[in-house]
Amino acid sequence: MSRFFDRAKSLRRKAPLVYQFARDFFSPVALWWYLRALIRFRLMGGNKGEATIYVVLEKAVPDRSLYLLLRFLTAGGQKVGVLTAFSLLHHGRFDLYARMIYTLEDVIFWARAPRETTDKILLFDRDVPRYTARRWAKEICLDYDISASRGSQRGHWYVMPYTMHPLSYASGQDESLCRFRVTSPSMRLFFAGNMDARTYVNPRNHDLFSRFGILSRPSVIKAIAHGLGDDVLFVTDGDQMERLLRADDARTCVLVDRATYAIRQDDWLAVLSRGDFFLCPPGVVQPLCHNAIEAMAVGTIPLVNYPEWFTPPLEDMKTCVVFTDEEELIQRAKYILALDRVQIEQMKRQIIDYYEDHLSPRSFLRKINDLSHQRETLFLHTERDTYVRWVRQDSVLLGRAGDAPST
Repeated sequence: MSRFFDRAKSLRRKAPLVYQFARDFFSPVALWWYLRALIRFRLMGGNKGEATIYVVLEKAVPDRSLYLLLRFLTAGGQKVGVLTAFSLLHHGRFDLYARMIYTLEDVIFWARAPRETTDKILLFDRDVPRYTARRWAKEICLDYDISASRGSQRGHWYVMPYTMHPLSYASGQDESLCRFRVTSPSMRLFFAGNMDARTYVNPRNHDLFSRFGILSRPSVIKAIAHGLGDDVLFVTDGDQMERLLRADDARTCVLVDRATYAIRQDDWLAVLSRGDFFLCPPGVVQPLCHNAIEAMAVGTIPLVNYPEWFTPPLEDMKTCVVFTDEEELIQRAKYILALDRVQIEQMKRQIIDYYEDHLSPRSFLRKINDLSHQRETLFLHTERDTYVRWVRQDSVLLGRAGDAPST
């Protein structure tokens, strides 16, 4: 037995990618998800009713974007048929979040295209003649290159909005947003997350952040911590957080370093909703982070350095508070701490409306169903730095109103 563990350690050291593949492939929970779907759809023919949307995912990026795409397409109980037959080899390539696709009840795996497709929608990322040669009500070509120039596009296109974290949907928290939106505030300005400078200052984001004038996460956190002085409270344990959440309309800035105290995923949206504003420093490879979308979903207003990365762009003092550098960040943070309740509530209503109109799964599905052209292109934001690092002002990701197809 000791020899087995010695060999496992040697493999982990000499071939880390092989080791990670073997570890993830044999993950009991994820493997059970796959086998359960295989038995249900392939062997027993379960849930073979016709879907409304059929998808061909021959080039699917094996990460969370795959789960999020299918989760959004099934919003409201709409059935989606996956025409690509995912094998165990696909399963081995998928990360844990991609494997969560097998938990989606309204997705039909190993589906067969119906005889009549003129009233169905086809979404595909590769031209497969046995499907694309048919006549569909709408054909949507899936493209992963969000850095592509808007001027180079032929026809009409649309970018899938950035989302909350996959676990916020998988846990069902997204179904309780109305409840979170009416909670009383306990924090005026809030941030919780990873503050490790080594993670957020790296060659993968340096050129992109420099190109758009975006402050790194460590710079944002440091500026707030020093600039607000006694108005900053660092929460370091659960008891302290519970006492804080019992307070009424605390006019303070609360920072939580995940390395010191990690808020449970199941509690995250509930805690997030107790803040009036959320500090939105950028992520590892790009400005956008799931926590910014999560804040907007529960009606917490973003304090942000990259409003143009949202489509449509966020508007200062309507759907966000904008800063450009460290000096302005401190000025805007102090302004937030002094804001009156009436103005805050007005901005909260506007940010909730923005989320429902542009970021919610139902708004995405509504736009897909209402696309006015027979053939469209849908750009999927995969977070892969292969594409993100090349984003520029004229990229489709930063498309302005009028670039997307009319609905």
